[in-house]
Amino acid sequence: MCDQIKKTCSSCEEFKILDDFHKGNALYGKSAWCKDCMSAHNKKKREEDKEQNKHVYNSYDQFKDTKGCLRCYQELLVSSFTKNLYKKDALASYCKECVVIMKKHREAGTCWRIPEPADPEVRSPAKMRARVIGGEKEERKRKKTYPHFKGIKGLYKKRGFYYWQTPQKDGIRPKAIALQTKDYNEALKKLDEIEEGFELTEYTEVGNVYLMKSDRNGRVKIGRTKDKPVYRERTLQSQEPEVRLIFHREVLYMNETEKYLHRFFKRKRFRGEWFDLSEDDIEKAKSIIEKRKAAK
Repeated sequence: MCDQIKKTCSSCEEFKILDDFHKGNALYGKSAWCKDCMSAHNKKKREEDKEQNKHVYNSYDQFKDTKGCLRCYQELLVSSFTKNLYKKDALASYCKECVVIMKKHREAGTCWRIPEPADPEVRSPAKMRARVIGGEKEERKRKKTYPHFKGIKGLYKKRGFYYWQTPQKDGIRPKAIALQTKDYNEALKKLDEIEEGFELTEYTEVGNVYLMKSDRNGRVKIGRTKDKPVYRERTLQSQEPEVRLIFHREVLYMNETEKYLHRFFKRKRFRGEWFDLSEDDIEKAKSIIEKRKAAK
């Protein structure tokens, strides 16, 4: 089949059979470039890297700079490693002594391994591969896990619009607030306006936690709403007329209360917010909601 189907190479623009292409994600499951073009490109790239890495190797101080060997886990001088211009640091991964021992065991057909050190930091690949300048390792910068934009914590852009991700407090992080603008200066003005009443309105999460039961199958829905539970009951009754409200209470942290109940009855979950609860379970859920801090 590969001999019959042909495709055009995106580099040399020649019409070739599929056997002349490596596997890839392009047409027919093959790469866009043929094998000859890919080989020539890689060879050229290796030569360019080799010329660039010469300057890296010449910048070393042979009697001061050190590197970690990935075989014996020791920090050794740069002079203890052979030159390898195809590596980014222009040095071999293993020291000269380890290379000699590995060669002897390879010729003898035996396996040579050194037990890893007890210190987990020593055998960390990221730490062992790091090059040391003047006896101090170059530490990688950690990625920020919290959104920042121009020094303002929590401000970020999504599809061109600005949002503000509110910080956590007492293990609760409210949803991001949409500033509804694409202009940076206007976003800052809106951010100043909402900061005053933010702690009262966003951190408290005041709302109703309710229990609704379906008379058709006996299942119970554990949910929350900022509006009156009666409105939510009417919405559900338009889908299932047999649903009725059996309990509700306004609490200070409705999101946290709902999540706690979902985790508490997770083994009896049927689907989504619907649970197969007995009468004792319903009483237990009511007692949990009543113990929660009430809204003022």
